[in-house]
Amino acid sequence: FPAGDAVRSSVAPSSNGVVFGSLDGRLTSLSIGHGRRRWVASTRAPVVGSPAVHDGVVFVGSTDGGLYAFDERSGRQRWRFDTGGPLLATPAVSGEVVCIGGNGMIWGVDRRTGRERWRVEAGSFFQSRAAVAGGVFFLGGWDNAVHAIDAATGRRLWRTEMGRADGGRGELSFRYAPAIASPAVADGRVYIASNDGVLHALDAATGNAVWTSRAPEGGDRLGHSSPLVASGRVIVAGVGPNGDCYAFDAATGALVWRRSTGAAIYEASPVLSGDRVVIGSAAGRLFWIDAASGELRGSFGLPAGLLLGTPAVVDGRVVAATMAGRVWAVSGP
Repeated sequence: FPAGDAVRSSVAPSSNGVVFGSLDGRLTSLSIGHGRRRWVASTRAPVVGSPAVHDGVVFVGSTDGGLYAFDERSGRQRWRFDTGGPLLATPAVSGEVVCIGGNGMIWGVDRRTGRERWRVEAGSFFQSRAAVAGGVFFLGGWDNAVHAIDAATGRRLWRTEMGRADGGRGELSFRYAPAIASPAVADGRVYIASNDGVLHALDAATGNAVWTSRAPEGGDRLGHSSPLVASGRVIVAGVGPNGDCYAFDAATGALVWRRSTGAAIYEASPVLSGDRVVIGSAAGRLFWIDAASGELRGSFGLPAGLLLGTPAVVDGRVVAATMAGRVWAVSGP
């Protein structure tokens, strides 16, 4: 499908289809069967973050400073909330609140009316996806911290600092913040990679560290890819020339397997398709990896375009979008 402009964000699954944002400020919904366009909605500036679909509504932030809500079926705009600064992050929903990280602020907005419910000050801006579990939002930011925010009240439950020089052993540094990868929450733990190459497992209730892990010697370092938790393992890609994808034991942080794809991965994150992990490389090649063994099961090269976002899996099809302004649906091997 020709998107019309570059797609920087990830593709989000929706009812019988997918939805994605593009740098021309548009949000597009496609059917999964034939890739036909169902609707197009517009914001006032490029859409860099990814959409989130919840209960018939598509929520997305725009660099015009607006958090938008669009009807999932028709694309009709329900409301727009102005945060006063560009939004690069991806929202999440818990109960009646949609949360997104902004420029020095974490916002909680009523998901039905678009009115502000609460705001929490933060030390810098946000660009990754918010996670949610048990009525709590979890966000990693460029202020070298992971934040846990009560969804109903906006009360900060904890703030854990990370992202240090010298491979995570030195002083806190902006460039190593846990800000590019998004957190994943499972079984009472928050898993997130910081840009210093460290994968962290935190207690979701307290923010205290349970364990930390790093890539093995010679492997691509961790930091940009968001973790996927499946079957007791934390699966995450590195950033580097090997195109490494790793599985760590979720309980201990021990390395279970490493798979080098040979194609550099940047920010793309793994998704699950049946018993296989799908990961996209920067050059636009998709890989299917056995989630249990780490064995490579197949690959497919998209004809053109830099692939920075994470694909979606809908009805067994993998849908990926590129900076060449093309959206592809591929059947798995």
